[in-house]
Amino acid sequence: GDLGSIDQRYDTAISTACTQLDYIVVESVKDAEMCVNYLRENKIGRATFIGLDKMAMHKTERMKNFKCPPGAKRLFDLVTIKDPKINDALYFALKDTLVANDIKEGTNIAFNSGMGNFRVVTLKGELVEISGVMSGGGRPKQGAMSDKIIEEFSDE
Repeated sequence: GDLGSIDQRYDTAISTACTQLDYIVVESVKDAEMCVNYLRENKIGRATFIGLDKMAMHKTERMKNFKCPPGAKRLFDLVTIKDPKINDALYFALKDTLVANDIKEGTNIAFNSGMGNFRVVTLKGELVEISGVMSGGGRPKQGAMSDKIIEEFSDE
């Protein structure tokens, strides 16, 4: 989530639809393995890592000409990133998840667009899965991605 930014209007949507925003991006699977070993050896918790060297497999799908149904936007297209090398990792996390204004519109886009079925999240954080599973209610998730890109990270 720190590697990109999104308009705050979509904060709840992306925070709900993309749990992978808490994953840590590393250059390679080997780096991820070293990080996991470090965490285990120092007994400082667990984390999930995305090795960029394995994300290229998503490039073909990401580069396909994607057409949104009317009234929807693809969440992936709403994210601004500083470093294009994470595009495939971001696509891995979001795929072609669409954003709708509300649950009625989301359900309609998900199943009745005439363009196939889509995973849809609403601005309030309701989620409609292609399988027909729907979630929502309660307090929505927020804050997984800022509206500003973090320019630099400390070595710590």
